[in-house]
Amino acid sequence: MPIPMNELTKNARDAYEKGKKDTFIPQDPFISFGFEKNPFSDTSIDDLKQETFIQSRIRKVAFSVGKVISSQSEDKVLDGIIIGISQNGISTLVDLTLQLLKENAKELKNAIYLDAKNIVESENNRYLIAKSIQNFRNHLAATDTGEPISLVIIDHADFLVDFYIDFRENMEFNFPETPFIFVLTSAAWARLKSYCITKQYDIYNHTLPSLYIDPLTKNEIEQILNMKLGVNGQIQQPFTKEIITLIATESRGSIINAIKICVRVCEDCFYNGLDFANQEIVIDISSFLGINLYKEFKEKLTLDDNSRIFIMSLIAMKSIANDLGITYDEIANNVGLKKTTISYHLSYLSKIGMINKQTINRKAYYRIIDVLKTAADTLLLPKFEAKEHYVKFETISDSK
Repeated sequence: MPIPMNELTKNARDAYEKGKKDTFIPQDPFISFGFEKNPFSDTSIDDLKQETFIQSRIRKVAFSVGKVISSQSEDKVLDGIIIGISQNGISTLVDLTLQLLKENAKELKNAIYLDAKNIVESENNRYLIAKSIQNFRNHLAATDTGEPISLVIIDHADFLVDFYIDFRENMEFNFPETPFIFVLTSAAWARLKSYCITKQYDIYNHTLPSLYIDPLTKNEIEQILNMKLGVNGQIQQPFTKEIITLIATESRGSIINAIKICVRVCEDCFYNGLDFANQEIVIDISSFLGINLYKEFKEKLTLDDNSRIFIMSLIAMKSIANDLGITYDEIANNVGLKKTTISYHLSYLSKIGMINKQTINRKAYYRIIDVLKTAADTLLLPKFEAKEHYVKFETISDSK
């Protein structure tokens, strides 16, 4: 027997009113699958203890700190340079290593860790030198205990590259006996060396030999994911050991890429009512994020001519910190190619999705996509550095 229209209407209206009162509160998909919180929200020293491979890297950072401390003399202060691969967890490594050292080495009690990403300021796409340097002074003054600062470690020092000399000279004036350790990506280090040469600043006479932190391997990323995604020793839904292995492979050496995939996998399974992820979900997410371009990127470094590799290196060096990217004119000033050739390379790289283009004030800027930054640091920049190229870029800093 058909349901009367008025009853259908009443049922629909009642359900509608109930829906309005039933407020939807979004829940973290990780919590829905039994995690206490998003497992990637922080990393503790206890976490590091479970990552056996990290010990060698902790020793490297600790050795660098000790070398900087022991190399100071009455008439000379030498800085340290730590080179870390983009998206490889270097910030966590350096920060936690300093915490360990401060607990056990009294001469480092007054050592300070600062994150340039949170201190350097910019406005209208330009770094504010004077304001940024003053911010650093304020941070150091706020931690003044009445005793000399033994060391300052500046993480994400990529944000200082555009005005590194101004920054270092100001710090030397205000804190003449304090050594600094700058933590840079490979792209930033290559660019900083060129910057110092063009400004006739002898960085090698002011710093100890740089320390390079090895990039994460697939197995190491897999170990991190197993630790993060395990609850009481068991891999938590919607992940499995097989899926974690696949995610580690798809991440292409970037822990950030791995985390992005994990978050999306958890969200997709939660919103689609799936108890476990499958291979297709991981592959689709990798493709959506653009990580699958890694293979093509690697092939091009083997097969492409030197001109395109050089252009890609220039783009990578201008894709750090708050930089908008590289302009056509900057490329033309550094390579001896015809305008049509440069335009062809840029158009091609944009078309296949390896670089992004944005136009500001009628000027185009090109940046390498974020998910390929690890590949650029590990595969591209070494080729550039091997040829001992030096380049000159436009500055985007204000005057002091």
